[in-house]
Amino acid sequence: MLPRAAPTGGVNIVRGRGAASLAIKARSAVTGKKSWRRNRADKERRLIAAFDRILQRDGVQGVGINPVVKEAGVGKALLYEYFGGLHGLAAAWAKNTQFLPSDEEVGGSDRQLYASQSTADQLTGNYRRFARALRRRPRTLEILANELTQSTQLTRTLEDIRSDYGKGLAKYFTRPEEYASDEAIALQIVMYAAVNYLAMRSRTSPRYFHLRLDTEEGWQVIDEMIGQVIALVLGQPDSS
Repeated sequence: MLPRAAPTGGVNIVRGRGAASLAIKARSAVTGKKSWRRNRADKERRLIAAFDRILQRDGVQGVGINPVVKEAGVGKALLYEYFGGLHGLAAAWAKNTQFLPSDEEVGGSDRQLYASQSTADQLTGNYRRFARALRRRPRTLEILANELTQSTQLTRTLEDIRSDYGKGLAKYFTRPEEYASDEAIALQIVMYAAVNYLAMRSRTSPRYFHLRLDTEEGWQVIDEMIGQVIALVLGQPDSS
């Protein structure tokens, strides 16, 4: 009797099965990675949404790490992993809810026109547009008012975020040497504080001397004052 021949292609079958197994594992790894990313993005959204709900429901005094993770149903460790803590979460919330005016709202949409303006005209336009943008944000104004009456971890965090935002306005400067003068720096500090305060008062106590801060007529007067003050300090006429 002749010996039985070995099955042909046996090695290939084994190799084929091994390759298929590796392909399945690779697909599983990719799928798992995508699933993890989707899961993380979902939990980040849940944390930001929980932050927002608590802020609306309980005010700034109710927002903290423990209330947020409880509201979101997400572990505290993940909040720190994703955002680094309350400051990072508040910054993400501020970005997603337009807590502060956008670049276009402050600098305008025509960057070439903006670059051609004098420093005085640029600053005047910046603060006029910034004031209008703040007045369209009642929740932001409410938080600003809370900062004056009570200091919490959240108000301090949001104050830091606004401070960073203010420093970031330097990206609009087309003549850094003029903006860096002592007069220009002092002017910007005073104007930023004045616009914030007047916008905040427009909701809480709108009568200010002879002005009505809850009317367009009142803000037209303030717009004129902004231009006059900036022109006087910088020694450049207001052409707007």
